[in-house]
Amino acid sequence: MARAIHLAVEAARKQARALGHPVLASAVLPVGRLDPSAAFVGALSWPVHAPGPSRSAPGWQRFALAAGDEGPTIIGVGAEWTLTAAGDARFEEIQARFRRLVEVSTILRDGNGDLRDGHGDGHPAATGIVALGGFRYDPHRSPDAAWQQIADADFMIPRFLLTIPAGPEPALLTINLAVSASADAGLTASQAASQARALIEAISQGLAPQPPEVSQAPPPAPDDGARRWLRDDGADRWLHEVRLAVEAIREGRLSKVVLARALDVEAPGPLDPGRLFEALWGQCPGCARFALSYGGMWFIGASPERLAAVDAGGQVRSMALAGSTGRATRCHEDEALARALFDSPKERHEHRLVVDALREALAPLTESLQVPGTPRLLRLASVQHLHTPLAGRLRAGISVVDVVKALHPTPAVGGHPKAAALEWLRGHEEFDRGWYSAPIGWWDAQGNGDFWVAIRSARLEEARATLFAGCGIVADSRPESEWEESWLKLQPMLRVLEEGWRRGRIERTREPGRGHLPLRA
Repeated sequence: MARAIHLAVEAARKQARALGHPVLASAVLPVGRLDPSAAFVGALSWPVHAPGPSRSAPGWQRFALAAGDEGPTIIGVGAEWTLTAAGDARFEEIQARFRRLVEVSTILRDGNGDLRDGHGDGHPAATGIVALGGFRYDPHRSPDAAWQQIADADFMIPRFLLTIPAGPEPALLTINLAVSASADAGLTASQAASQARALIEAISQGLAPQPPEVSQAPPPAPDDGARRWLRDDGADRWLHEVRLAVEAIREGRLSKVVLARALDVEAPGPLDPGRLFEALWGQCPGCARFALSYGGMWFIGASPERLAAVDAGGQVRSMALAGSTGRATRCHEDEALARALFDSPKERHEHRLVVDALREALAPLTESLQVPGTPRLLRLASVQHLHTPLAGRLRAGISVVDVVKALHPTPAVGGHPKAAALEWLRGHEEFDRGWYSAPIGWWDAQGNGDFWVAIRSARLEEARATLFAGCGIVADSRPESEWEESWLKLQPMLRVLEEGWRRGRIERTREPGRGHLPLRA
């Protein structure tokens, strides 16, 4: 391992001398089979080593996205290089900066001893130079203090990148190193190889998290204590905003708007991210699990909604996810809920708005596009959704970031028309969403990429977690029903917190402004 890294670093050092600035050396090496869940938990708990010169403190530390059968598990540890952009041009700017990094400043080396340019043609997807991160939900919204540290577009090139395929193929480790003209190639390679071996050993010796021993029956949502919140100040304000949204829709100013709420949960001591990751992996089957560590903040979740996936051949996939109902413990009751969801004019209308918007946004970017005429059912632990997959072939020169720009925010997390819904939310929603319901994911130098909508998520800081949920409001929405639906959507992350902490119970209490759940030991 050290020799391969040394050769890559030495080549990068020579190029850095010629260019007059640091460049990125990237070595891609096979590491055998790794269990995705053990790697997810182990790598995210492993100490982050010193970053490269391009990173601003405190900045990026870790990123992980496990798409299950839908794609590889991607785990990045330590930021060796960072890329940021701001404002409405953030999509174009972040692509341009990534392209310059790849084309001008990168040496790529594979395990066979062949030097390649930054594009890394022939390498598997999500290896080599891969950007990990996300885009803020709305760059025109003044950020809350908790989100202020992240840029409108914020990505890292990790020092260590694990790519674990969904199939039987071996995992690959990419080691990215920022190399200056004065770098000691031998010392740099030796230190990186030692750190990489320690990372792989820690993961290989770890045990995969076990699924929680809990009933598959969904919990009631909300319970009697939570129902009392309908009369407190926080609930009253949110319900009032729902009524204002319905009024705006009935007046023709909007067709739909997605109104979100935040819920604070407080523990008796600092949160243990490792325990929460174990619970996150065991919970939420059928979703893409993600975890981002930035400065002193963690953002974790399990999203059922893919925004855009693109492969190097130009195939694109997206999905419409809108229209929701709960789950029942008995099979016939669960089927009755599903039938009611399919037969509901309100839910079908809300879903159709999303499908039509995605089709309209993707049409100019694609040569062909397949959209089923009838939605399917996506069943999760506590909620079931109407779901329509979209697939097609992109026109030449269109990237996954171009697709993300065209789609975000979809009517499933913003509203319709897009601009009017965003403007309405800026005037009525009480908090800055930051990364909540925003695109998070990755893309590589070969043209592959995968972005998910960061819903069913929580922001973690010290002893506090902030959970988020949103509801699509249309003309015949009922505020009390939307409030209860928001509780359904909060359940997955509440279960993760309860399972992760493994203590006591959550007691719901009233707090003016927003719901607040202290955790009693």
